[in-house]
Amino acid sequence: MLGYLMQAWPRFLNRYFGVDVWRNLCIANYIREHKCLPKYLPRYMLKGFFDYPPLFNIVLSFLPKKFLERNQGFISPVFDAVLSFTIFYFTKHFTQSLTTAVIAQVLYIFSPLIVIENASLTARSLGALLFLAAFLTLLLYSKSHTLYLMAASIIFISLTLFAQKMASQALFFMCAIFSLWEKDFLYLIFFIIAVIVALIVSKGFYLRVLQGQISVYKYFRQIIDVRYAHQIRGISPAVNSPDFIDKIKAVIKKFPLFALTASYPLMTLGFLVSLDLLFFKKVFLVPHNDMKFYAQISRWIFCLYAMGFITAYVKPLRFLGEGNKYLVYGGFPVSFLLAEGIYKFGVYKYKPYFIVLVVIAVFVSLGQIIFLQKKCIIEDKQRTITPALRKTIEHIKDADGMIKLASVPFSLADAVAYFTEADVLSSDSAHVLGNSSDYLDYYPTLRRPLEEILEKHRINYLLIDTNYVRLDELNLKHGNIDYKSDNYLLIKR
Repeated sequence: MLGYLMQAWPRFLNRYFGVDVWRNLCIANYIREHKCLPKYLPRYMLKGFFDYPPLFNIVLSFLPKKFLERNQGFISPVFDAVLSFTIFYFTKHFTQSLTTAVIAQVLYIFSPLIVIENASLTARSLGALLFLAAFLTLLLYSKSHTLYLMAASIIFISLTLFAQKMASQALFFMCAIFSLWEKDFLYLIFFIIAVIVALIVSKGFYLRVLQGQISVYKYFRQIIDVRYAHQIRGISPAVNSPDFIDKIKAVIKKFPLFALTASYPLMTLGFLVSLDLLFFKKVFLVPHNDMKFYAQISRWIFCLYAMGFITAYVKPLRFLGEGNKYLVYGGFPVSFLLAEGIYKFGVYKYKPYFIVLVVIAVFVSLGQIIFLQKKCIIEDKQRTITPALRKTIEHIKDADGMIKLASVPFSLADAVAYFTEADVLSSDSAHVLGNSSDYLDYYPTLRRPLEEILEKHRINYLLIDTNYVRLDELNLKHGNIDYKSDNYLLIKR
């Protein structure tokens, strides 16, 4: 409950924060109304087949539309609360120590990266939960080879494939590395079996999801150098940007190791511990009957951190994901290993000093979390449905005739698609991202003049956030201001 409240409290102050939120709600609405997955979402003009992992949106479709719209910010922390309890349960199971289990859970819920990852309605927490279930059951099967663990691991891997692309990707890499490291290919074999199960159960739909994932790789290989760039100016955000999230993006790009460490400090500590356990065995010796399991836990941490480091620093591999995204899937092994160390070495040997250090670390993490939540969520304007934007959306809803709308910044299109009947210049298809020149001409940076793009797609309305871009920077040849609300301009063409 503490972990849930820590993640959810900013959303009481800013209920309508997030970028992917409105697209997820569009998909959930379609599933709820039509009782099936969409072939494509009708409001998105750059059409391609629907190819996102659908499990999260299917779950959302069971919730009433109005309830979900108002409370979408409180959904992702629910899955993370289940993950937090899972960490507590299995730590208690493996160590037979309630104290160690509580320490592990506290370490997890006070991790800044975990809290910020669940700030809005995305599939990340569900993906992380299913990743944990899949990989942990694989490790347990490697010890006992029981039939029910084999079935459970295949089921959880299949569910992960339908939950989130990044979780599926990380899980595949982990299975491949563990197969080579332990010279036991059951990890890869089970993953392949789960893929076959997913294809059969979905009647081939998973193949479309897989093709979409390949398209995402293709897309990021093309745009990785300008991923964080300004859509119109084409320059990457600076550390002194007025937008706090842009500042974070600038730090990630300029100082990837600092970003890797600062986003999840305990993961870096866990990585150092895993190095000692795996290769040196000099400092952190954990007396335990099952040292094989500790070795596997250490490999889990080491592999995720190594993947994060490599994708942050090796430029040709950056398209495989931002470095710190991999760290999300290390919540259980890091919390478990450090909690065991804290209890056995701290409580037994250096109790007064270690307790003080732990309390200090928790309060420092809490301060970091609250600071990030205040800056990234509560004070955010660019990714929030503000009163001014809501008025502009209401004006669009009341407009006559067919509306074909483009937006600057690009992210505004999802909110317009959800709240109005307008067609928006965007796409809900990963295939389009990697294969459509129309998409790449428009986002993440303009590759052709905006006027030319608007003419080609017969756009009759352009929505602009003047805090993001000045009107004169767009070099428009046609159009008049139809509506203005604070920093939002609606240009009618």
